[in-house]
Amino acid sequence: FWLKFLVKSRCRLGCAMSTYTLAEVAKHTAKDDCWVVLDGKVLNVTSFLKDHPGGELAILTFAGKDATAEFNMIHPPDVVSKYAPDTVIGTVGGGEAPAAAVEAPKAVAAVPVAAVSAATLGASAEKVDNCTKFILIIAAIYFVILFIQAERHGWIP
Repeated sequence: FWLKFLVKSRCRLGCAMSTYTLAEVAKHTAKDDCWVVLDGKVLNVTSFLKDHPGGELAILTFAGKDATAEFNMIHPPDVVSKYAPDTVIGTVGGGEAPAAAVEAPKAVAAVPVAAVSAATLGASAEKVDNCTKFILIIAAIYFVILFIQAERHGWIP
């Protein structure tokens, strides 16, 4: 118990972690030895494969590679620290930049009803990325549907 706690604590604090090159990570592509890179961190996900809700193949497709862009498109930012913190074994270094140098979309918190307005979708649209715009549009559609449903059921006078 204490050893696992210390390893997790060390990873969270970012202290004294090993540094790997992308070439070293690329050697770990098998089901029984699987590493991936996420946000510049090297993860040994071998023991997590069987527990991954999306199945083993989803991870094995990116074995030995930087999966940052694809991972961040479908996972919240805290998923690794919540469900697999012990998989982080180091960072990418050795003078190489991670393969996915493109910044991943930022996670968006729940949008309150008041936030979805013409001003939010129009005037400040150039200040937000496409992912945020998409979420705001979906939220607006959702609230319109809720309004129509409430009106049909007589909940709105």
